[in-house]
Amino acid sequence: MVVAIVACAWFVLGARQAHEIAGATAIASSATQLSASQAARADSLLADAGTLNPDTQVELLRAQVALERGTRGRALALIRRVNSLEPDNIDGWLALERAAPNLTTFYVGAYHLLILAPNVR
Repeated sequence: MVVAIVACAWFVLGARQAHEIAGATAIASSATQLSASQAARADSLLADAGTLNPDTQVELLRAQVALERGTRGRALALIRRVNSLEPDNIDGWLALERAAPNLTTFYVGAYHLLILAPNVR
């Protein structure tokens, strides 16, 4: 019975996290420049979604929100953390390309993408 209760609680937590990630994704994808209230709402949803969630998708969404808020330094720090934790994560290298402040950083992302997915152009 205890196992069933724990399993049910884990399922509910997962469903809640998926809902919050979907909400944050919708906010982050809705505009090129987020308002302060949109960014705060997305950050709140991602803080809740990050509870007991080892997936780096939350960190990449935080980086996207930071980038659209205009805080490129924070976005790059989050992206670099994801890339160091999961060097085979294609989404992390795509995010680095999007957030690249210069051509060198862009080419680092492109290089890793070419290595990870050589047939994708």
